[in-house]
Amino acid sequence: MRRKRKWIATLIAITLFLLLGEFLPEEPLRSKAMVVGFGIDYPKDQTVSIHLQILTGSGNKTETRSNTRMLSAEGSTLGEAAYKISRESGLSVSFTHCNVVLIGESLLKSPVLYATLNYLVSSAYLSDNACLIACQGSAGDYLSAPVGFGENAGIYIREIIGMYDRFGDIVGTTVRKYVVDYHRLGQTVWIPFMTKKAIDPIIPTPSSDKKEDDYLFEMNKVAVLTKDRFIGIWEENGTVGINCLLNKISKAQFRSDGDHGEKIDWYVLKNKSDLRYDLEKKTVTAELKLQALVKEIIDYSGNSAHVDRLTVTDSEIARLESMLTDLITSFYLETQSKNADVFGFCEAFFDRYPRRAKDLPLSEIKLDLSVKVQLT
Repeated sequence: MRRKRKWIATLIAITLFLLLGEFLPEEPLRSKAMVVGFGIDYPKDQTVSIHLQILTGSGNKTETRSNTRMLSAEGSTLGEAAYKISRESGLSVSFTHCNVVLIGESLLKSPVLYATLNYLVSSAYLSDNACLIACQGSAGDYLSAPVGFGENAGIYIREIIGMYDRFGDIVGTTVRKYVVDYHRLGQTVWIPFMTKKAIDPIIPTPSSDKKEDDYLFEMNKVAVLTKDRFIGIWEENGTVGINCLLNKISKAQFRSDGDHGEKIDWYVLKNKSDLRYDLEKKTVTAELKLQALVKEIIDYSGNSAHVDRLTVTDSEIARLESMLTDLITSFYLETQSKNADVFGFCEAFFDRYPRRAKDLPLSEIKLDLSVKVQLT
């Protein structure tokens, strides 16, 4: 009987909602600024500049071809800058659909980066799973740039990170991961670093004497920081090292030399890294296993004698293994010399030997890396 009454009450509630729902008060969509890209710069001391790429209902002369508009403001805090945008535009800023946080180079190299990102997480401004990217120059310039593919810069960035951060040369991270990793032993964090290049525009400008370029964004670099100190930016050895040892990759592409000078393009389908820690020797033994297949063999000299084949030699496989070993090892040695524990070795030793490895310096930890490639 009690269960029957619950079902009747539920049906009555659903019926009333369907009949009276249209009379419930709601905030009009037009009064909201739906943010799809969030950029932050630090143009001068004690001043933060934010850039919001918002969706609009329809395009007009002052809006981009993707029906978005840029709103920017400066303030002593993020909250003050966001309030200025709401007050001046008459819109309620909503970060519900924002999955991209782009930080400019000025903020990346400033001592307030962690405080800024921690505020976003603690204040629940947006999802802490939003992807985090740093860029060369101003974040506002990137979000307002017309992109060669995709509807707008914010969505274009998210699509690249979402699709290709497992391809080997592009790393991905989130706002939450940055804040969490900041508190690891060693406090070393990394952020994908983005640059842009101009291409011919899809839609020519009306003026015949002026031609505005479209842009493509390249994300195959990584910035490394320790605490609030900017360490540097690395290209292939940094992205390959982080992805191979710390992440799960698929469809990664590498190129090595063949026995006769030809170029071999490899397609890596899967990676597995096994790390072992020996406190007595102060050594991390890393075994990296890759499942790969040959994608293409190219001979730029025009000699096709060594191109049209279905197999590769043992020495060619060993050459790829050696190349990857050198790339990853060089990245570790470079960051180690700057006391940046990118791979978290100090914390891993401390977890296993909490008393004996508490003060083990990174400078004394050796990396013994071996790479094994298995053809699929």
